[in-house]
Amino acid sequence: MRIFLITVFYCLYNCFCQAQQNQIDSFTNELKNHPAEDTTRLIALNNIAFAYYQSDPDKGLLFSEQQIATAKKLNQPKLEGKGYFNKGINYWAKGMYEEALSNYRNAKALLEKAGTIKNVANLNNSMAVTYQSLSDYPGALEIYFDNLHLFEKMRDSYMTAITCGNIGIVYKYLSQYDKAIEYFEKSIAINKQAGNKKDLADNYMSLGNVYDALGNPLQALAYYQKALGISQDISYTKGIAGNYANMGTAYITAGNYADAFSSLRLALPLYTAMKDNSNEAAVLKSMGDVFLSASESFFKANGFILKKKYPTAKGYYKKSLALLTPIKDVYGQGEVWEKLSTIYEKEGKHPQALEAYKKFILLRDSIFNDEKKQQVTRMEMRYNFQKKEDSLQAEHYKKVLVAAAEIKRQGTIKKFLAWSSVLLFTAALTSFIFYKKRRDAKQKQQEAEFTTEVADTEMKALRAQMNPHFIFNSLNSISDYIAKNDTASADRYLSKFAKLMRMILENSEKKEVPLADDLKALELYMQLEALRMNNKFSYEIIVDDAVDKETTMIPPLILQPFVENSIWHGIAKKEGLGKILIHIKMEGDDMINCIVEDDGIGRQQSTLVKTTLPIQEKNSLGMKITQARIDILNKLKNTKAVVELSDLAQGLRVEVKLPLATNF
Repeated sequence: MRIFLITVFYCLYNCFCQAQQNQIDSFTNELKNHPAEDTTRLIALNNIAFAYYQSDPDKGLLFSEQQIATAKKLNQPKLEGKGYFNKGINYWAKGMYEEALSNYRNAKALLEKAGTIKNVANLNNSMAVTYQSLSDYPGALEIYFDNLHLFEKMRDSYMTAITCGNIGIVYKYLSQYDKAIEYFEKSIAINKQAGNKKDLADNYMSLGNVYDALGNPLQALAYYQKALGISQDISYTKGIAGNYANMGTAYITAGNYADAFSSLRLALPLYTAMKDNSNEAAVLKSMGDVFLSASESFFKANGFILKKKYPTAKGYYKKSLALLTPIKDVYGQGEVWEKLSTIYEKEGKHPQALEAYKKFILLRDSIFNDEKKQQVTRMEMRYNFQKKEDSLQAEHYKKVLVAAAEIKRQGTIKKFLAWSSVLLFTAALTSFIFYKKRRDAKQKQQEAEFTTEVADTEMKALRAQMNPHFIFNSLNSISDYIAKNDTASADRYLSKFAKLMRMILENSEKKEVPLADDLKALELYMQLEALRMNNKFSYEIIVDDAVDKETTMIPPLILQPFVENSIWHGIAKKEGLGKILIHIKMEGDDMINCIVEDDGIGRQQSTLVKTTLPIQEKNSLGMKITQARIDILNKLKNTKAVVELSDLAQGLRVEVKLPLATNF
């Protein structure tokens, strides 16, 4: 069990308070010199209640209660909210996480009324830290990613760095080490540039945790020693204790039990003095690991009795468990029960070993079940979706500027060549060279203009795929299921919706995708629309044997606008049920024919039906964008791709004929 320093936001306050005795003394003197119950005393109570959370949370709770009572008398809801926050963070420091959450919720209700967005975001992050302490990693990540998106938009580098560090810790607990390292390195880069020594020490220690978990104790020790040096320079007690504790676990991994035990003995009294039950339990667990794994030479060198190896280890584990159980640290309890199971097995106490192992499995599965893994994926996907949406417009604008600059440069070259040809070359040679360079310049100019057209069309195509009306309607459907308490349908709909959004985002960066992948996305879209329309239509997808779905490549979601058109203009207005047929077949040897056929009311009748729905205009736009994509494809590949529409006796048939392309 390794020690993680989870960074709690300090920005609810006008000053950044660290629990150092000189600051506490200063705040205490201020209270003594100002007995009147006014705003000045209230602010002093706020500062001292927060400052005590790292050194004496029991005193912090007493001052928090005084702050809340004084704020109520003075009708100061914002400082009352901060008082509940101080109460929550002191409970968190004591490892009483449920009590911490209860007070955070009270604080949030008051701070939201005060209308300070950043204060609420900081409070949310403290709640995420507490969810993390309770091993509720999806709950923590949901808040972290929301806050990360907010702080990046606000260009708040300090908060961005802290949030990245906390996200890294969650991914470490989930054993997703690559992502953990990625977010720790983001945090380190920001803290280095800003000179945030305390946070940098926390980052280095957390990065050491990852390398220790990856089985590289030497690299882990290098990071711990770097973090310890910074912590000692700034008298950062919690950092000093954390690095001694983590050096102990790294030495255990390296098989150096003497140094491991020495480091852990330095960490234990520091955590006991700070009343940090969670990390004290982690150190006790690691001390048990030393006795469980150490060789006979370790016992002789330190004056321990070898026969008491297992009882001594069990003693440390049980002390650890006694601290972890009241604070509901599921992750830590699971690790301890696994070790106790090992000892009982070695002692030949098989029933106790089995019972301990069952407890370990039960606790482990409560953290890492499939539902929670899906929740973690959804949180990250939502953050990436928001981030991509914010950057999409800027990226498109950049492409247009680059293309415009190239056009201007080529125009300048053309003018220069035209002028210099008169002066430098003979008539015949000048004519030849001028003609050739002018032709090349014109060709490059056309290429630049075409690049601009491609960028613009790709932008419009992606926007069409992410139709805001479809997203809005889908979210409304999910909300409706939840309102009806139909959680099973809501979860099923949300799972399909999330999967479709992810496929759209992934495929938006590709010119072509396998036919099989595109049909999966199209089928997901039809399933969602069918669910939302109470199964008003059915669908069938037929792929001829001559077409290999895995190797055949097509532009992503090229058929989606036509399917959408069939649903909204053909079947939605039809009385009774409808059907959509997707048929993929070969057209000769070098073309593939993608057919979308519906049995709706058809084009002629559809034009007679008046509608004010904005989807009508969107569908028309989506089909125009698809035609533009077809035109670009013809230019790029010098082919004759085409879209053909045919009226049926009942409905409409669309044929999209594309050049055959494969991925081999």
